Amino acid sequence: MNQKNPFLAALRLGNVVNNVKGLKPEDILQAFIKVLHLPKQIDKMSLGDALVERESLASTAIGYGYALPHPRNRILNDERDAIIAIAYLENPIEWGSPDGRPVEVLFLILSGGDWQHLSFISDAATLVNDARFRDFMARKPQKDQIIAYISGL
Repeated sequence: MNQKNPFLAALRLGNVVNNVKGLKPEDILQAFIKVLHLPKQIDKMSLGDALVERESLASTAIGYGYALPHPRNRILNDERDAIIAIAYLENPIEWGSPDGRPVEVLFLILSGGDWQHLSFISDAATLVNDARFRDFMARKPQKDQIIAYISGL
């Protein structure tokens, strides 16, 4: 992925949060949202509710210990404002993953358009399917390290 990649741009706008606590997905999502740096136009309570509602429809866990939470409906109006934030959970938790593994890492996806949304989910799933990326993420790298890693692909 190159420097102009929208996925990387969204990662640059997001942040990485360590040791997010909770016993179930709803708790984790609320705790994660609470500490994120988000634009003022995003109401954190509404976002948390939207994420929990989306999880109630179907799990966003994709396997290998990862989930890609995202709201069902777009909350941003411009693709340039898209945000991808990452959370490392304090303890792995059951998230309804297709491979049965507990989730340890979240990629929160807040996109500004339908195609961008699908593209980000696809990009994140492609990364997670790569064993080298998972090995890299197991070291809990921070934002600059993740951006550098993805930029080198």
